[in-house]
Amino acid sequence: AEWQNSENYLTIYPNPTREFFKMQLPPDVKPQFIEVYCIQGQMVMRQTTRLVGDSLEINVSELNAGIYMVRVLAGNKVYVARLLKQ
Repeated sequence: AEWQNSENYLTIYPNPTREFFKMQLPPDVKPQFIEVYCIQGQMVMRQTTRLVGDSLEINVSELNAGIYMVRVLAGNKVYVARLLKQ
């Protein structure tokens, strides 16, 4: 049975960031994709994930400064976080 909400909140750090951010995921989560959306709702980045230990490291140095929504897709679960890019 799936008891969790369809969207679970993530902690990402450093936040705000200029180049990279990391995110901590629960140990049983196997992330498949990371998507980054601008505040207007357009996807600006999508990549397959690779774990570094139990944290993910994402390079956002190419993105313009602003507020973004980060979504991590892992099986039937979606994790979300707000990111401030400097």
